[in-house]
Amino acid sequence: MPKFLSSDCKDFIKKILNTDPEGRFRIQDIRNHNYMTKNLVGVETIPREPGLFPGLQKMPWEQSLLSKLIEDY
Repeated sequence: MPKFLSSDCKDFIKKILNTDPEGRFRIQDIRNHNYMTKNLVGVETIPREPGLFPGLQKMPWEQSLLSKLIEDY
């Protein structure tokens, strides 16, 4: 890790890049980590590009498309 990174940042990177799926940070862990809470306060006020944000919005789906996928399977 580069020396210029803070200890919080280094810890954050290690936890999101953990190769063990059971130990790897999940979205909620990422949002609650010290690095994120200290450095991204007010980020929800930043305008975002249109699109879907997994974890923040439910994915839209159409019953007709889902039925077609199940039929083809």
